[in-house]
Amino acid sequence: MMPEDRLDSLTAPPLWRQAAEALHNLLGLTASEISAVCRGRYQRSTYRVLWMLLTLPLLFLWQTGNWICLFLDELFFPAARKVKIVKPLLIVGAPRSGTTHLHRVLAQASDDFQSAPAWELLFAPSILQKKICRGLIVIDRRFGAPFQRLFTWIEAFALRRFADTHPGSLRDPEEDYFYLNPLFACTGWMIAFPAWRGLRQWMPGCAEMSDDKRRQALHFYKRCLQKQLYVKRSQPVLLSKNASFSSWMDLLPEFFPDARWLVCTRSPLETLPSMLSTAEEAQRGFFSEMEDDALLRQLEACMQAHYQTLFNCVPGLPADQVVVVSQAELKQRLPEVLGLLAARFDLAYTATFKAGMASMGEVSASHKSRHRYALLDYGLDGVTLIATCPECTTTLTEIR
Repeated sequence: MMPEDRLDSLTAPPLWRQAAEALHNLLGLTASEISAVCRGRYQRSTYRVLWMLLTLPLLFLWQTGNWICLFLDELFFPAARKVKIVKPLLIVGAPRSGTTHLHRVLAQASDDFQSAPAWELLFAPSILQKKICRGLIVIDRRFGAPFQRLFTWIEAFALRRFADTHPGSLRDPEEDYFYLNPLFACTGWMIAFPAWRGLRQWMPGCAEMSDDKRRQALHFYKRCLQKQLYVKRSQPVLLSKNASFSSWMDLLPEFFPDARWLVCTRSPLETLPSMLSTAEEAQRGFFSEMEDDALLRQLEACMQAHYQTLFNCVPGLPADQVVVVSQAELKQRLPEVLGLLAARFDLAYTATFKAGMASMGEVSASHKSRHRYALLDYGLDGVTLIATCPECTTTLTEIR
């Protein structure tokens, strides 16, 4: 295994170069979208133009603010670079396989576990932004939290569309791969801006995907995690979930060699249509439905890459550093899964959490999702999916 300092020196471009590339990506994204609208590639072109007129200026301001604060971090908080990420708990698994459920359950399990809420990942990647936002929250609470109530109302209105596919709040723990937003390296950008092909350098299943670019992005991601731990030092154990990083498991262990891996799995006969249905719902919100189905076919290729990478890489991880659990086991046998994790990874749950595990298991087993989807909706062939999306063997199955 390559020493951490040596790895960093080989993969980390200067911050100014990453900022320049981000600006180049923003300009390329804008040009691609304007071209797509002019060529009539969007089904609802008028709404798409109005959405872009509002979104692109805000996107420019948002990214400018992010990079200014990231540069100021280097000046005011250089000690953050020395923060060690020790034995993090990293949850991966193909999208729609139960990663969110497991993450939100474990986030309550110990006072030592630290996960960033969605608002922090989206709006405060830098230490300076985190401190400013937390300071504003404290001030707001002293005056009865009027802005928090307003934010809650706006959030409920804005996120109601996703209540069936991905319920939650900006205050809930979320995928911290959103820390890659300043680089435009999050695969979610593909749904909001499907005409931009620059994202393919980071995307699984694409010929343009670059290992060098992914390593540079992971270095940036790791720096963001160090900033997070620097701000919240009282919670030393990083608990992270990133379904989108499942196809990066060929590289992630280089950056987190002592990580404890929680791998969720589920039949592709369920995850593929669920993912495509979720993507379609998001497209309607972004007015980004295109005249062809190229985006859905690309998402299908991404899902295949998630499954294949996990299937190839997970067996090579040290046995004491990985647990594989199926979505069905999470739903029906949650207390047993939590007990297995505690034993395998030497986790110390709080007394309150342990006392509530049985009731959490009952709630989990009785939960019924309102999300509806089917293979036939997307012309998917079940036999082909089973062949191209192999599943890892679950740990619970192995130890029965």
